[in-house]
Formats: sequence, structure tokens, C-alpha cells
Amino acid sequence: MKNPALAIFIAFLCGAYIATVVSLGVLFALLYVLFSVVAIKSIKFFYSKENDWAFVYILTLAVVFALGLLRANYYRNDNLANFKPFETENVVVLGEVLDVADYQGSQQITILTHEIKHNNTSLKVKGKINVNSFGSSINLDIRDVLQVEGVLRLYEPMRFWGDFSSRSHHASKGVFAYINTGESNIKYITVNSKPFDLRKFGFSARRHIKKVIDKCLDGDEGALVKGIIIGDKSGFSGELRDAFSLSGMSHIVAVSGLHISIFIMFASFAVLTVTTNRYLKSIILLIAVFTYAVIVGDQPAVVRSALMAVYIIGLGLFGLRRNSLSALMFATFLMALYNPFILHNVGFQLSFAATLAIILFSDKFTKIKIANAALAAFFGTAPIIAYYFNAVTLAGLFTNILVSPLVAITLVLGLFLCAAPFLAFALAPILFGLARVMVIIAKTFANIEFLVIKVPSPSVFALVFCFALIYMMYKALCRAYTAKALGLRLAGAMGVLAVYFMSNVFAPPGVLVAFLPQTSGDCVHIQTPRGFNILIDAGNENGILPYLASKNISEIDAVLLTNYQGEDIRYLENIASEVNLRRIFAPKTFKIENPLEEMKIDCQIDYFMQNQEINLDGINFKVVFFDESASQRTRACAILKMTYGKNSILFLGAATGRQQAWAMEANEDSLFVCDILSLADHGSLEGYNHQIFSISKANFAVATGAFSSKRRVCPQAYEGIVSLGMNPFFTYEKGAINFWLNEEKITSAKGLRVPIEEDLQWH
Repeated sequence: MKNPALAIFIAFLCGAYIATVVSLGVLFALLYVLFSVVAIKSIKFFYSKENDWAFVYILTLAVVFALGLLRANYYRNDNLANFKPFETENVVVLGEVLDVADYQGSQQITILTHEIKHNNTSLKVKGKINVNSFGSSINLDIRDVLQVEGVLRLYEPMRFWGDFSSRSHHASKGVFAYINTGESNIKYITVNSKPFDLRKFGFSARRHIKKVIDKCLDGDEGALVKGIIIGDKSGFSGELRDAFSLSGMSHIVAVSGLHISIFIMFASFAVLTVTTNRYLKSIILLIAVFTYAVIVGDQPAVVRSALMAVYIIGLGLFGLRRNSLSALMFATFLMALYNPFILHNVGFQLSFAATLAIILFSDKFTKIKIANAALAAFFGTAPIIAYYFNAVTLAGLFTNILVSPLVAITLVLGLFLCAAPFLAFALAPILFGLARVMVIIAKTFANIEFLVIKVPSPSVFALVFCFALIYMMYKALCRAYTAKALGLRLAGAMGVLAVYFMSNVFAPPGVLVAFLPQTSGDCVHIQTPRGFNILIDAGNENGILPYLASKNISEIDAVLLTNYQGEDIRYLENIASEVNLRRIFAPKTFKIENPLEEMKIDCQIDYFMQNQEINLDGINFKVVFFDESASQRTRACAILKMTYGKNSILFLGAATGRQQAWAMEANEDSLFVCDILSLADHGSLEGYNHQIFSISKANFAVATGAFSSKRRVCPQAYEGIVSLGMNPFFTYEKGAINFWLNEEKITSAKGLRVPIEEDLQWH
């Protein structure tokens, strides 16, 4: 390899990543096999008369790979050991505040523990935990010392591939445990004062910037300027947040490589007015980059960008050759060495992929730097975005070119405004105009529907295959292949792709349950091992037909309606016009007009009543509750329970909290026990009933809603889900949620990866 240092970095990163996802037994098996092979080869090498330096190189890579395995395993076990003795125990934790994040009237407080009291025993324990304070917002400052009482729990690891791992997500921030509690159990002790504290300095600087911007600018424009300067999106309206995501512009409000580059460029011009001395200039730039990174916070993308900048400036300081690829790998290596779980952070993955693509494809597509960077970032991140978010946003190819100059000017003028607020009379109108133009661009491109392509979440194999094709494209652009070699590689790729599709065709039998994102209403697709297709409700979203087309489904064997509300049946006619609809099961009502009679649907319609059971190709549906005497459409709501083998799903449909209470009064508690709980009315407050949450003992809680809609799970429902240990999955955050079931258990869940808000901070 031309650059052995890169191979060594990659070997360590591969080892670290593997050790964060495999079990301890698999880890030791890997180490045993690795060192056995190395030992045998080493004996042969030392007794050989030949100087095989290639073997020394491979031996070095194997040792570094093993060090990655050991480092990740040690980091995980060391952090878990701090809190494992207190798992599920009621404890009192004393620690200082490191971060505070607000969420719908609640707070997540990250604290660094000093000691834990349990059973009249106090132990010194150092580690990070999250304190989830529901339904309250406490005015806290960084380094405040708190005393928190509650049940300490460990975040759960990944149970099967494709499952969202809460442990990996929070461990990427160094947090392995949490406490759910209320404001009454959090006591303010004192401030841990230090002569100088970088974390507190950064927090104070961010608060000052927010105060200045809020005073000079308001509305979406003020929120956007704050986002560009420090990555704060708390002031974004729902409409603006959706517009930026759909237009591919989310990265401009996530401080990272783009912002660091702009900052260094203008800082360099400023330094030239002070000195031309290379050493002094480099030192000033290092201090400036470090200060800016402290101010915007320790977001993964920011840390990665700052380390790269320090590496490149440092090499220039000593007159050494600078290489962006080496800088990227060096920064990634340091971050993974400190915390191997950073490799699981979605924002970090996107930031790394975008930066790597920009470096590799520099001037490969076009000589126009902005356009080349936009194309490179698109190809580098598209597979990851499809994997996590079930979408590919083509709008970013255009919006990035349009807004990049505006972002640069806004960042510089915004920093000037915060440093000299007395210039607001001149700078505020300019900033407002720049922000207004960017808002208009975002909303315009977000409304062009064909630029956002919704795709099913690809498998890990498909993800790796996509990156292999991108690498082949890079080598072809570098003219590293002859025409014959390129043809052979493409033929091999097509062969692998054919094998992949054949393996999916002959996949082991199982039941697919797919919760589809909807602007309003619900729609769940169920497919049996024999290909029998069932829909629960028909939704109100034109994305249903493209989904059915992507699955090559031309016939729906049965549709089960839980109610007659327009949002749940409105798209039924569209479905019937495009696919062969064989049968509909609908609630039997006596006091409301039947809207199905007005629809042009030519198929068999059967009506069910309470306690009735419907068996469809080995899947049983029981009508747990239905009020036949309801006089309004909004009250004629059924609760269904699906059972397949030992698995069960409870569909609450549009039932209100009161109707759920009536259902519990009329049935045994055991009837509501399930593996998956489909929340009523998209998780709204009207459909929330904590008692049914408790007795369901569900492992998963699913709420449906489209990314572009304003339907979100209410704080009370979210608190209930988390406090009961259920795993929350929301379609408005990641797209379709696909469960695979056999008769014994849930075997996998493709794409069950829920991006948390701060994970979107990338590029």
C-alpha cells in the first residue's frame, strides 16, 4: 500500500467497530484465531532465511486490529462496571451538570457522577449518566452540582442486527446509564467553581450568542442565523425544520467541516493583517480553531473537523507535507481511541463519509469546486442516508451550490455581530436578508416532490455494495483501470447483485409487518410467508401505492378497517383502482352512515363486531373492543390484536384514552399483553392511556406519522414509553418500520434505526 499509515488507522477502526457490536465470546474467538495465525506465521518467519517485510507489515496490521478490539472491549466493560452493581436499584447520585437538552417541556440532563449512595453506603463512582426529567424544565448551568434520586438503569445493547441500539447511541457520548425521574427528586446543591473551565466558557459563549441574535433578529431568520453560527436549532419551527431536511440543507445548521473551513479562511485573512510570520500565523490559527470548537461544543463533526484543522496547521508549522486524507484518518483514529462508540454516531458517519468523498473526488467531476463538493458529498452520504432515513434527497445537489456563499457570509457577519453588538444597526438587516433568501430556497426546493426519493432501508450487504461501486467509480475516474479490467469488475458486481436478489427471493419464511409513514391516518402492511397481503387501515398518503409497487404487490387479499374516519379510509379507493382488492373487513355500526357504500369499490365487504375473531392465512385478528352503538364516526373505533405464533401486536387505532379504559373493563388484562404496541391516534394526548401501556408489557411502541406532518408523540406518551422500558419507534423520524416475525419471536427489524435530533449534525 502506498500509505501504510492509512492502513494501520483503518485496521484499528475496523477492530474497534467490530468489538462494539459483537458479544464477548465472539470477541475472544476472533482474538484467538487472529493470534493463532500470527503465532504460526511468526515462527515460520523467524526460522526463514528470507526477509519477508510484507509479512511484518501484515503482522503489524493484525496487532493494530487486535488493539482496536481490546480498546473497544475495555471501554465498554469499564464503563458498564461503574454502574452494573446499581442496575434497577433505587439510588442517590451526586454529580455535576455537563449538558442540558430540552425536549417538549422535559429535560435530559447529562451529569458526571461523583458518588452513588445505595443502602446507606456511599461509593466513589466516576462516569456519565443521563437524567430524564419529564414534564418539567429546570434552570441549570454547566458545572452545577446536583443530587438525583431514582432507579438507575443501563441502556440496552442491540438485540439483533438492524435494531436501534440505545446503548450505542448514548455510548457515543460516553453515557451508558440513565435515571427517569421528576423535578421533585432533583436537588440543586452548589456550583463547582473553577478558576477557568473550558466547558463552562463554551456554554456561556453560546448563551451570549443566543441572547445577541434573539435581540437583533426574530422568527425563522433569527433561528437560522443561530443555527449557522453555533448549530442551535431549538428555535426552528416545525415547517422550517422539515423544509431544511427535505431540501438537503440540514448540514448548514450543523457546525462542522464547512463552518470550520470558512472560519479558518477568514481567520487567515485577519491574521495576515497582523503578521506574515509563518510560525506566529500558525499558532494564532490553532488558538482560533480551538476557541471556536470550544464555543460551538463537542459535537462529533465539530471535533473531527477541529482535529483535522489542527493536524494540517501543525504540519504546516513544521514545514511538512500536508495531506487531507491522512488528516481525516488521524482525526478519526484519535476520536475512536478515546471513545470507540463514536463510530456508531449517525452524525459522525455522515460527516466522515462526506469529507472522505470530497477529498477523494476532488476535481474528478468538475473543475467548479462548489459543484464538485456537492456531487461528492451526495455520492458519499446517499447510501447512509437511505439506510437510516429511507430517503435520497436530490435537492441537496442544487441547494448546496446556491447557499454555500450565503452561509460563509452569514457566519462571518454573525460572529462580528456577536463580538460587537453595537454594530447591530448595520449588520442585522444584512443578516436578515441573507437568512430570508436561504429560507425561501429551502421551502421552494422542499415542495418539489420528485427531488425526494423514498426508498426501503437497504440491508448492510446492500450498503457495503453501494460503497464498493462508489470506490470503483473513483478508481475509474482516476483511470486506474483498463477497459478490460473495468468490464470484469462491473461483471463481477452484477453477479454479486444477482446472488443478493436471489437470496432475498428464497429467504426463510416469516411474517413482515411494515408500519408506513402517513401525513394523517394509519396504514400497516402485513405479508404472510405464503405471500398473503393484508392492510390495517388505508391511510391518507399517496406514498402507499409506491410502497406496494416497490414490493411488487399487485393484489391485496384483505383490508381491515379499525374505524371510518376519513384519514384512515380516504385512500382506499385509490388502492382499489391500482391493485386487485379482494376483501374488506369493517366495523358493524348501527347509528352512523356507512361511507363504504359511497365508494366505488368492487370487492367483498364483511362486517365484524366486538369479540369476533378473523383468521387470515394463519394470522389471527381478535376484535378486542368496538362500540357498535357509537353515533359519530370519530367514536366508532375498534381495537385489534394480531397473533402469529408466540408474537402479538396490539393495534389501538384511533381509540381514545376513555375507550381504551372501557376495553380494559370489559376484558382480562392478559388480552392486552403484546410484543408490539401500536399507539392510538399517532401517540396524541387524546389517545394516551398509561394503564394500557403498563399492562401491555410491550417491547416496542410504534407511532405513525409522516416526516412532513406536525403529528408527534405527546410528552406524556413519550414519558410513559421510556419509563416502562419500551423501545420507541416513530415513522416520522425514520420512515417505514419493518418487523420480521417467525412463530417463536421477532427475528429482525430492517431499518429499525431511529435518528435522534442531534445525530443530524453532520457534513
